[in-house]
Amino acid sequence: MAKPKKEPKYRRQKGKHEDRAFVELSGQRIYLGQYGSPESREKYHRQLAEWNASGRELPTSPEEATVVELIARFVEYAEVHYRREDGSLTGTAENYRPALKLLRKHYGDREPGRGGVPHPAVRRPGRRGDWRRPTRRSSSTPTP
Repeated sequence: MAKPKKEPKYRRQKGKHEDRAFVELSGQRIYLGQYGSPESREKYHRQLAEWNASGRELPTSPEEATVVELIARFVEYAEVHYRREDGSLTGTAENYRPALKLLRKHYGDREPGRGGVPHPAVRRPGRRGDWRRPTRRSSSTPTP
């Protein structure tokens, strides 16, 4: 028989000036406030309840999602939406992959909509040439 999974513990991080309470959910550390305070205990129980209710994954609202999470959601959508009547995938979903790969590489940890100067590889697409589709060149000899 499989063991039931243990609940993440209410933990303490010692600091110079104060001790902070935290819990690790899905590999992410969530700070709860001052260790031992009633507010931090209440926040711990609320975070734990939300985490359990969402299938032991951290719930994310679209406003809090990173670019990587939005890319993952789009890929799931594309694999369902871009299908032929017989159920096979069209090439459209594959056509997005190079652009999404570049987007993930340069902006994956950012929140969407955050301003800033675009990365040169994104600002000048094709300059590096490693992600562009190859073009066909016509032969240099004229046809009669």
